[in-house]
Amino acid sequence: MANETKSIGAALVDVFDAGLSLIKTEVRIFGRNLSKAIKAKGLGVVLLLAALGPIGIAIIFLLLAFYQMLTDLAGLPGWGASLIMFFVSLLVTVILVVMGMKKLGAEDE
Repeated sequence: MANETKSIGAALVDVFDAGLSLIKTEVRIFGRNLSKAIKAKGLGVVLLLAALGPIGIAIIFLLLAFYQMLTDLAGLPGWGASLIMFFVSLLVTVILVVMGMKKLGAEDE
């Protein structure tokens, strides 16, 4: 075994290189883990957004059924049923907006 003697400068360069290599490895591992998490969550977000289409169609059919009920069972003219549906939709919208604004104004815990 040969006894190697390094200068302090060479030893510092070796330490710096080892630290840099460690940081690069950690960043690479963090990036892989982050990528996996984004892919897993991203699929969930895409599926939720895809569910908006069928729920939108279901809401349209529900509104059509409500309209038919108002015209047939209550004997209202078409304009009266439409006006009632408008005000009900407006009321639901106002309630949702008020609830949303309260949530936006709430302080985090």
